[in-house]
Amino acid sequence: MKRLDEKNPLFDKLRHGNYIWWENIKRDKDLSIHVRKNNHIDVYYNGGAILRNLSLSKRGDFQGAIHNEYIPLKESSYKQYEIDLNIGFKQSGLKTDSIDNFSKEKLKGIKNKISNHFGKTSEKGIQFTFIKKDPYFIDAEIMDTYEGKNGKECTIRIDLVRLDVIAKKIVFIEVKTIGDSRLYSTGKDNIEEQLENYKEYLLKNKKILKAYYIKMYEIKHNLGILPEGLISEIDNIDRYQIETKPLLLFGDCKQRWIDNNSSMLYNRIHKIAFGCYYFGKPCYDCSLLKKTKGNRHIYG
Repeated sequence: MKRLDEKNPLFDKLRHGNYIWWENIKRDKDLSIHVRKNNHIDVYYNGGAILRNLSLSKRGDFQGAIHNEYIPLKESSYKQYEIDLNIGFKQSGLKTDSIDNFSKEKLKGIKNKISNHFGKTSEKGIQFTFIKKDPYFIDAEIMDTYEGKNGKECTIRIDLVRLDVIAKKIVFIEVKTIGDSRLYSTGKDNIEEQLENYKEYLLKNKKILKAYYIKMYEIKHNLGILPEGLISEIDNIDRYQIETKPLLLFGDCKQRWIDNNSSMLYNRIHKIAFGCYYFGKPCYDCSLLKKTKGNRHIYG
C-alpha cells in the first residue's frame, strides 16, 4: 500500500497526454477503472478485466494484459500488449485483430465475451452492478497481505470499498450471493472466518489504509476517473476514517430467504460486521445507516 505514488510516470502521462483509447475507456459508463497499489491500472466490465496491469514499459510505452477469452489468442492466460494509436498485440510475433482504440464497437464485442463468463446474476456481475448504480464506490477487487495471528502471513481479498459522505467513513464490503456455501458452513472457510479476517486486517492497517485511499482519491481526481457522486460532493477525504467492521452485501435476495436466514446470520456475525444489507437487485444505495431500516440490518 505504501508504494502507491501519485507522481508515478504512468499517472502523469495519462493526465497530460491525449490518447483516444484512454478517453474511450473513461467515457464508457459500463466500465470500472481502478488504481492499484503497485502504480498500475485495471479496467473491468461486469467483473472481467478488459485491461489489466496498465503500466509503462522500460521504454515508456503503455503496456497491459487482456485474457484470450476476451480477445482471441492462440495461447491461454493473460498476454501483454503494447498500446499505440491503433491498439494491437505485440509479443513474439503474435498477431490479432486491432482493438481499434477501444472504440465503442470493439468494446461491445469484448463486453459480450465477458458476459459469457460473468453474467449479471453472478457474484462478480452483482458486485460491479453495485458500482454502476451507487456513485460512491472508490475501489474493487483489493488484494493485500498482512501479518495474522501467530505471525502468519495472510492474504486478504476484499470486494468493494465505498466512501460514505455522510458518516465520513471508508467502508469495506463483502458481496455475497445466497448460493455461497460459506453462509451455511460452520466448518473451515465459513462466513465468520472470512469477515473476522477482514476485521483483523482493517484494525491492523487502518492508518496505512487511510493514507492509501487519500492518495488514490487524489490520483483518480487528477485522472478524471472518480465516480460522479464523489466529483460533485467532496474535494478530498483527509478527514475520513476507516470503518474497521466490514459490511456484508447481498444483491440477489428474495424476501422469504431473508426471513429464513437473517437471524441465523445475525447470530454468527453481529459482533464482527457493521451490518448486512439484503437487496433483491444490486441497484440500491449502500449508505451506512445508524439503525436497521427494512432489509438493511445494522449491527453497530
